[in-house]
Amino acid sequence: MAFATSEDIMEAIISKNVANKFKAIKQVIQLHSSGDRMTATRMLMPIIKHCVNINDPRLKRLLLLFWETIGLTGSDGALRGEFIMICNSLVNDLQSHNEYLQGVTLRFLSKVKEREILVQVLPTVMENLSNPTAYPRRQAILCVHNIYKQFPDLMPDAPETISGLLFVEHDVLAQRNALAMLFNCAPEKALSFLTASADVVHTFGHPVQMVIVALVRRQIRAKPAEKVQWLKCILKLVSSNSAAVKYECAQALLALSSGPIAVKAAAQCYTDVLTSSDSDNNIKAVVLDRLFDMQRKHRRTMETCLSEILSVFASESSSGEIRRKALKMALQLISPRNAAELIGLLRGETTKLFEYATKVPCPKLQTGYASVSPTIINGVIPEQKEWFRRAHDRQVVLVALYKLATQYSEVAVDALHIIFQFFRDPLVQNTCMTANFIKDLVHRYPSMAELVMTKLMPLVVEGGRKEVMQYVMWMLGEYPRDAQTCVSALEAIQQGLGPLPILDTRVHMPGEADQGPTVRILEDGSYSTQPSAGPVPTKKVVWRPEVHDNLRDCIIRGNFFTGCTIANSLARIFIKLRQFDPQLADQHVEGAVDVILAIIAYGESMPKAQPYPDSITNREPEPLVLQATDLERMALCIKVIRGPDPVLERLFTQDFPAAYLKHLGARRFDVLEREFPTVSDEQPREEAPVDKQLAFRAFEAHMEPAEAETEEEEGETIGRSVGKKHPPRVYQLSGFSDPVYVEAVMTVNHYTVNLEFTLINRLADPFHSMNIELTCVRDLQLNDMVIPVPLGANETKKVKTSLKIKSTDTGSVHALLAYRRTPTSSEETLFLDHIHLDVVYCMGPSIHPSHMEYRMMWQQFEWENKIPVRTPITDPYAFVEYIAKQTAARILPYGEPQHRDANYTSACLFASTIFGEDACLHISLEKSPTDGRLSGFCRIRSKHQGIALSLGDKVSFSMMKCRT
Repeated sequence: MAFATSEDIMEAIISKNVANKFKAIKQVIQLHSSGDRMTATRMLMPIIKHCVNINDPRLKRLLLLFWETIGLTGSDGALRGEFIMICNSLVNDLQSHNEYLQGVTLRFLSKVKEREILVQVLPTVMENLSNPTAYPRRQAILCVHNIYKQFPDLMPDAPETISGLLFVEHDVLAQRNALAMLFNCAPEKALSFLTASADVVHTFGHPVQMVIVALVRRQIRAKPAEKVQWLKCILKLVSSNSAAVKYECAQALLALSSGPIAVKAAAQCYTDVLTSSDSDNNIKAVVLDRLFDMQRKHRRTMETCLSEILSVFASESSSGEIRRKALKMALQLISPRNAAELIGLLRGETTKLFEYATKVPCPKLQTGYASVSPTIINGVIPEQKEWFRRAHDRQVVLVALYKLATQYSEVAVDALHIIFQFFRDPLVQNTCMTANFIKDLVHRYPSMAELVMTKLMPLVVEGGRKEVMQYVMWMLGEYPRDAQTCVSALEAIQQGLGPLPILDTRVHMPGEADQGPTVRILEDGSYSTQPSAGPVPTKKVVWRPEVHDNLRDCIIRGNFFTGCTIANSLARIFIKLRQFDPQLADQHVEGAVDVILAIIAYGESMPKAQPYPDSITNREPEPLVLQATDLERMALCIKVIRGPDPVLERLFTQDFPAAYLKHLGARRFDVLEREFPTVSDEQPREEAPVDKQLAFRAFEAHMEPAEAETEEEEGETIGRSVGKKHPPRVYQLSGFSDPVYVEAVMTVNHYTVNLEFTLINRLADPFHSMNIELTCVRDLQLNDMVIPVPLGANETKKVKTSLKIKSTDTGSVHALLAYRRTPTSSEETLFLDHIHLDVVYCMGPSIHPSHMEYRMMWQQFEWENKIPVRTPITDPYAFVEYIAKQTAARILPYGEPQHRDANYTSACLFASTIFGEDACLHISLEKSPTDGRLSGFCRIRSKHQGIALSLGDKVSFSMMKCRT
């Protein structure tokens, strides 16, 4: 029940009903939180008068929350006079027999910063340090910590008291609070306790061990000479049962030492956390990132952790992203000694994945898809999501097998046997990748050609999807190494096509009458076309779902391009067979020619062949016809088969393979180097200028412990020092007619923006003080204020400041010059021009994604900015290069314009920021044949709105600057 007016709230507070008082105070807290501070302030005195002395624990707890919400100080920062009246109530609550009321009161006092209240409750707080109940003792230590930190003169002996309590305390959380206080207020006493307990630190509770690790890290950084003594303490904590303690120990060991013992212990800690039953996917992701960082420096030591990482990959509880990371990590740690172990795991994982694919049918979609991406996985219904996740896992395993086979020839044959299983994958993308990988493996290891041909023969007979059969036909024509293999390939193709002639095995139903020619099959198997004597009923096709995807069905469905690949394969087989055994080749000429003629005859007799509906989508494809180019290519293949032709044979045996090798060298499966990069034992060397500033860690030993930077801060500093540095840029902020001329030199170095202002007094009179006031717009943070300086007559001075870039949503800096001519004169102001921070300053180096990854990112990124092209540039390729230079983006090789003299072009560009944000750009242009002007659009997609808008503004500004 809510009270309608403040008078109703007042009546409830004054009433003797405790429940009404509770509801009224709760509503006052809600009013104060929603912005009605006047009502809460007006109710303060009635609440103190009528509710403080009520002995109800729930009401007492709500009152403490009310004091904390409304604040103990007024608008002037001084203590409200009303709160002096609650001190007696607080003392009574601290002396209560209710342990919970004592604890929550002490917890409230641990947040109080007003000396007047703390002085009155101090004796009672000290009494609670010896409370027989653990909960009040824990809160009393926190309260003492707060009092000593705010007002050390009130409790000068607090560290000695807490230190004595620490040796006799048995409650884990109370020990943790006491050690944390000594850690922050009296480090020497904390070290004394740690020295006395160094042999039994592994017996302490987990919260205490966490504080001990932090204390040891600080002590070693303050006194590096004592590193060996304190590292032994951390090594004893490595055996802790807490995953959090193990994680902190690993971080401390890596930060403090690079010795093999410390690195091995840290790796063991990380793997223990990784394989712990309490670790969820978020924890596994963080630990895997840490292991990746370790692997870059200590790869040899990390090889011993391969088994634990593989167990994460094989775990059913790991998500798809975790499994991908674990496999990526395993591939980077692989060596000839343990490559067979990973092959065995991938073989078992492949078997499990295909067992699921066999049991669960491929889901039907309303539209087709090009790849299995997170966008597709998240966009389907829950019943289908698991199927697509398993399909993505199969793709990851396939890529890992290929990577293993290319890196280690010892396991290449075993990997090839497993890769062949992926021809049964129901996903077309995976089967096509399988064929491409096999082609590349044979190119790397020519001795595998015989094994590949042996495995391809049954596949030709069994059949598969048309895309797969096209790859298989290419390999059958490329890899025969002897006459017997050529004959086996010919027989496999004939067996896959079945008996000739090729007939439509679909069920036909009579329909309406129609005039048309009839096709007759003569006794010798040839075809004859004769005009129809009368009306011919039309044929309505009824699809037979039991028909399988073999070579014959591909032709019947109208996939005549597959027939063209069959003819091409037969021609190449006969060229090789004629080289091995010309007489044997002459014996099989007629059979091969009959196969090609049967395909041509079927295509000509069925001018509108209707293929079956796709097995993945519900849409019926468009009718296919035998194209003139396919017919011409088949006729050329028949000519090659019937007799030797040096020109055509050179075309098939030299020009076509050379074109393929050129294509293979251009592709080379760049997706693999991004997903599973090759790791070398030699670390890349970074060249630095001679005058680069060096940081000596030894000098930090003389710093106070509180001043020593943490490892994370040090890493950020190092990152800034080696980050991308842009050339300085000069901004004119005032005019030449102003009394003071101001200009700024801006230098951007990674996240830091350095501004150097030059002030020139153009008058003969001095200025007593001159100050530049800066205001940052959007995600810029001012690190240092500009110090006011005096400026003499015709004098020039320089002042400096710095900014920090917080995100790619960069903005501008507005400046105001405030100055006084004399100490007693009024302040005058001069508005200066603003400084705009370009989004290009946030761009960093990036590895361009593969074509598949680019398409996946284009689907996932939800923010799009579409900019129409208006430019005086008339060359499309020159415009693409201009935009790439202005936005610091890279033109991707698969999206690069191929013909620079064309009147139209499209290009894919990719950019990455120093914050790890990616942006995809696509430019489509057309050149007008009349005036030569370019028209089109530049589309920008990103996961974050800021980078999409900022890059769009940059593109628009670049085009406008080009026009001027």
